Amino acid sequence: MPATEQPVTVAPAARWWTEVDRNWAVVVAAFVASAVAFLGLFNFGIFLDALTRDFHTGKGQVAVVFSVTTVVYYLCGMAAGRLADRYGPRPIVGSAAVLIGVGFVVGSRVGQLWQLGLVWAVTVGPGVGASYSPLVAAVGSWFVRRRAAALGIAMSGDRKSTRLNSSHGYISYAVFCLKKK
Repeated sequence: MPATEQPVTVAPAARWWTEVDRNWAVVVAAFVASAVAFLGLFNFGIFLDALTRDFHTGKGQVAVVFSVTTVVYYLCGMAAGRLADRYGPRPIVGSAAVLIGVGFVVGSRVGQLWQLGLVWAVTVGPGVGASYSPLVAAVGSWFVRRRAAALGIAMSGDRKSTRLNSSHGYISYAVFCLKKK
């Protein structure tokens, strides 16, 4: 029998490692996705002074943009969980990534504070909200054992991106530098 016709068998241990690798790949993907989703939202304070100067307004008025975006994020998170149950996490998280990207690009081009608030309320808020719940559900469904550890690692991406960026500010600076002068 030629070598191409021989059946290939995989030992049970080898299959187990393949499943484990796939499970942890989902954790890594969720970590990166949550880091990117929360990067601009939770680093809003870094740009508070610059935004008050650019829009010739007070910090309180600029902070309203963050507050409204956060409220929208929490409200959309509930709906995103239901949508992820129906359609799966991939299309929901993919759509969320598009919304966040559009929000950052369009938000960097606005000329007035109310425009930034409107853009972020309809793009960044729903995008961040639509990313979190499906990521938690996706990671949780891949694990029976070590589920809490996997969820903890995956969902710490948002805090790691905030910590990295608040120390250096390079990533958010690049995002918000798109603004026309």
